[in-house]
Amino acid sequence: MSRPEHAVLFAYVKNDLFAEIIKTDVPDDYLLQFELTNYFPKVLQHRYRQEIRRHPLKREIIATVAINRLINFMGAAFVHELSAKSGRSKKEVVRAFYLVMQVYDFLGLIEEVKALDTKITPENQKKCLSRIRWLIKRTVIWFLRNYPVLSSARQLQKQFVVGIKELKSELLTCLPPAAQQRLEEVTENYQQLVLRKNLAQRLARLDMVASSPDIIRIAHVQGVPVTDVARLYFALGDRFDFYHFRAQASALWTATSWERLAIHGVFEDLFHAQGELTQHVLNYFDQRQEALAPEGQEAIATWAQDYQEQVAHVDQVLADSQSITTPNMAMLSVVQRELRLFVEKVA
Repeated sequence: MSRPEHAVLFAYVKNDLFAEIIKTDVPDDYLLQFELTNYFPKVLQHRYRQEIRRHPLKREIIATVAINRLINFMGAAFVHELSAKSGRSKKEVVRAFYLVMQVYDFLGLIEEVKALDTKITPENQKKCLSRIRWLIKRTVIWFLRNYPVLSSARQLQKQFVVGIKELKSELLTCLPPAAQQRLEEVTENYQQLVLRKNLAQRLARLDMVASSPDIIRIAHVQGVPVTDVARLYFALGDRFDFYHFRAQASALWTATSWERLAIHGVFEDLFHAQGELTQHVLNYFDQRQEALAPEGQEAIATWAQDYQEQVAHVDQVLADSQSITTPNMAMLSVVQRELRLFVEKVA
C-alpha cells in the first residue's frame, strides 16, 4: 500500500477503536493517566496539575492520545490481531499494551532510538524499532493469555517491575557461558548500528527479556527468587537447545499468513515448553526437600539422573536435527513435538 492509503487506513482504524474504547473504563485506568498530563505543555503541567486532572474532556484526550500511540507504533492490525489470537476484548489489548510499556520502560527505549534520527541510517533505526515492536507484541499477548483479569493491574505491574529490575541487574550472572557469548556478539552488532554502547546493551538484552514473563511468573508461583529461576531457565534453554530452535524458526522465510502462523506456533510452543520444564525441575527439588543447586547446570545434572531414558531419547532427536543443513518447518515441527512430549513425560 502507498503512504496515502496507509494514512486513510490508520485514520479509519483509530476512529473505530476510539468509538469502542471511549465507552469503556480504559480511559480511567491509572496506567494511562500520564497521557493526560503529557498532552499539555510542560509549563502547564506543573502550574495547573489539578486543573488538568479535572479537565472536562480528560477521557477523550486520554483515549485519543493512547490510540494514536498504539496504532502509530504497532500498526493498524495490532489490536484486531491480538484480540483474535487471545480471545480477549479490544479494551483488554489496549490495557495490556500500556501495562507492558510501563513494566519494561519501552516508552523510554523507543524515544532513545527515535532520537537517533540523522545520526544512524534509517534502515538501522528501523531494525532497532522492529525488534522492540516484536517484543512488545509477544509480551502483550503473553499477558492476555496468562492473566484473565487485567482491570486491577496495579499489583501485577508492581510484581513484574520488581522482577524485571532484579533480572536486569543480575542477568549476566544468570546466563550460562554460551548465552553470555551470544549476548556479547549481539551487543557488538547493535553497537555498530546505534553507535552508543549503553543503548546497544539494552537492545541486545531484548532477546533475554523476552523470557522474563515466564521467569517472573514461575518465581512468584514457586516462591523462589527470580535469579534462581532465571539461572535454571537459561541453563535448560542451552541444555536442550530451545534458543537455537527458536532462532531457526525466526529465520524461516514465509510466503503465506498460514505459514507465519505455523512458525509463530512453533516459536511460542518452545517458549512454553522451556517454562514448563523449568517449573518441573523446581518441583522436583521441592518435593525432595532439597536445595536447588546455585548453578543451573548442576541442578539439571542432578535432576537428569532420575530421567536418564527420557533425556537420552530427546538428546538423540536433537542430535539428529543437527544433520539438517537447511532448517525447515518439517524438522522444527518434529523437534517441537518431541520436546513437548519430553516435558509431558518428565512432569
